[in-house]
Amino acid sequence: MDGLRRLPSDADFSNGVLLLFLTSIQMDRVGTLVCLSLPALFATFFQAPLAHWADRRGKKKLGYPGISLVALAFLGLLVAAGFSAPLARSAAVGAILLFTLGYCLYSAAGLR
Repeated sequence: MDGLRRLPSDADFSNGVLLLFLTSIQMDRVGTLVCLSLPALFATFFQAPLAHWADRRGKKKLGYPGISLVALAFLGLLVAAGFSAPLARSAAVGAILLFTLGYCLYSAAGLR
């Protein structure tokens, strides 16, 4: 995600906070590595189509919902911490995917 526009919340995904969270909900090693690579993997596939869509539909129409999805993703991670380990792992993966989608929407819109 180095080529993408940065949000302040992106630091949580690149500085090891997510790694500590996944370790605390007892995610296995392979699952942790997959979860840490999901934002970059999905950004690879979503960034160009969403940028095209933002250009067609309007940048603010995608950027503001993207920021909202990022906030919901962090709320999802917070809620996932309260679940038992198997359910927390599923909720964490869902929140990471939601973060990635929101981050791609925001980044594709190019809001400043």
